[in-house]
Amino acid sequence: MNPHHKTVFIRFLALMTAGMLLVAPGCRQEGESSEASGDASNLPESTITNASTAPPSRPGGQPSYDIETPPLDKLVIPDGFSIAPVPSGDPDFVPGSLYKGERLTFRKDGDTEDHPAVGMWVWDCRMIKGISPDSDMSSDMLLDMLIQNGVTEIYLGMQYYMDLETQIANKGELKDGFVSEMELRGFIKKCSKYGIRVAMLTTMVDNAYTQWERKDDEEQEYRATKRWVRLVADFNSRASGDDEKLYGVHIDLEPDWENGGDGLETNLQNCADYLIRMRKYCDYYGVELTFDISAFLEEDWKAYDETGAYVCILDIFTKQCRQLTLMSYRRTAKGQYELGELELGYAAKNGCQLILGAETGDASEMPAGERSVTYFPMGAAYLIDQQNRLREMLDASGCESFGIALHHAAPFYTVMTTMP
Repeated sequence: MNPHHKTVFIRFLALMTAGMLLVAPGCRQEGESSEASGDASNLPESTITNASTAPPSRPGGQPSYDIETPPLDKLVIPDGFSIAPVPSGDPDFVPGSLYKGERLTFRKDGDTEDHPAVGMWVWDCRMIKGISPDSDMSSDMLLDMLIQNGVTEIYLGMQYYMDLETQIANKGELKDGFVSEMELRGFIKKCSKYGIRVAMLTTMVDNAYTQWERKDDEEQEYRATKRWVRLVADFNSRASGDDEKLYGVHIDLEPDWENGGDGLETNLQNCADYLIRMRKYCDYYGVELTFDISAFLEEDWKAYDETGAYVCILDIFTKQCRQLTLMSYRRTAKGQYELGELELGYAAKNGCQLILGAETGDASEMPAGERSVTYFPMGAAYLIDQQNRLREMLDASGCESFGIALHHAAPFYTVMTTMP
């Protein structure tokens, strides 16, 4: 994300959710060794499920994982106000007519609709209207790029989204430069036609641990996440069919695990409780909750799960999330795979789809310490080749459900169209 984009995104999140603050990319440095413990398919069961030594009893005993699921508020639609989807782009759009860049070949003939997945971060929702200052792509060019590269899902940043309740309160007027519910619904409907699903993208970084703390007043617990889940559920409640619905909330999760709050042990346990309880909450509202996480969680980072077992936090992530994305940012397929070996083992064990992320951001816009992990300087042919090599490794990994994701749409377009 470029600095201007990041600043605007942070200001939006500060207004929308008190707990969501600074967006900061997080990944290991190229020279740092991965935390992987070996081939994911060969991880011994004991390494995944058991602690090496008996942990102390959990303070306070095992908590209740019940969580309140109040009904959605009923939004009153003013007379004469249309909530029908606004068609996106050219109604006569033909796939392949606009995008002429290079193409990923990660997906193969015979692949199913959702396996393997190919995801794309689209940080600025204005791109679906062709009005983002970060890209000259039209809405249909964006869609054509997604189609031609086999993308199956996008994570759409909502900093310029004006929800329907806010628009109605604004006398029905859409704020200039924003995306309305009806425009978003029209774009989702068009994406659905080509097998692409859409999630709302948001962030929990640095002080994310404050979002996980248990509180005496349940209304104050997990407020930010609950708000996003209910926003998606409310949006979906007005859809005329599944092809107009968001599939979930995708959270870029980059907390200061070790130094924030009361320290690592407390942060891990609070996160574990949050994952278990929010899975129940999301299931109630029919919304998927997925995360992208940095590639440095360690096997001895443990917490109590819902059974009272003391396990690696990745065991809990991959049990409670149907899909988990790893920011496995390296400039080679081997490097990406090695960063994900530990996570692949847990994903295979728990039936979670693991997505390995690839960075394509412009190196000149990245901090000096992170420039070595992006594919941007290497060009399209190299990126395509490395993702194909990664596919071969993932096919042999023992993990039945996997995928890749590209970070992010604007620089990916530049690489694929101008840097062969």
